[in-house]
Amino acid sequence: MRWKDDSVGKKVLIGWETLMQQMAAGKTGMMLGAPDVVSDVVQKFQGKKDDYGITGIPEGEASLTGGEAYMVNPKANAAQTEAAMQWIDFQFNTPGKGRHDYARGKANGEAVGVPNNDYMGDSPTGQRIADAREENAVLPVEYYQPYVDTSRGVELKLEPAKAQELYAVLDVPMSAVLTRKDADIDKLLADAESKANGILARG
Repeated sequence: MRWKDDSVGKKVLIGWETLMQQMAAGKTGMMLGAPDVVSDVVQKFQGKKDDYGITGIPEGEASLTGGEAYMVNPKANAAQTEAAMQWIDFQFNTPGKGRHDYARGKANGEAVGVPNNDYMGDSPTGQRIADAREENAVLPVEYYQPYVDTSRGVELKLEPAKAQELYAVLDVPMSAVLTRKDADIDKLLADAESKANGILARG
């Protein structure tokens, strides 16, 4: 795609926001990312909502779960700790509330409708959240059904240990094949494997 048909273009190694800006401006036809990219492209960068669809990566078998980490002060008393847990449950797990208050999002002009790693799956709570999102959608949810269908068969995995260090190692061969036509792919991968094994061996 880079060196034979030039379908990725000559401008590579650009920043994440720049890539979304290009997508919104119609200068990029396809990119890899989480579903909420569409929300940002439409809402933040004024892309046309009818221009974007989402599907899974062909033959994809696993994906990182993503997620966020929240911490409770170890000096918190029992009541404070319980309140923190209740807030997290309210914010992230309650249909029609917190993050899942799609009616409020729609009223506020947010780009509602994109499926976003529905970790509750087909459970009653998960279905209520999905139904509320679709009922308040301002985006064309039918354009995202291929992603919904393919994601059901994808295994969710946590980020590996030493993830950021490993990503930095893998950046080298990826950048090389996109910028050097004569890049020695076998050597680049062998070097990356050796460095990655060294990182993992150090624990």
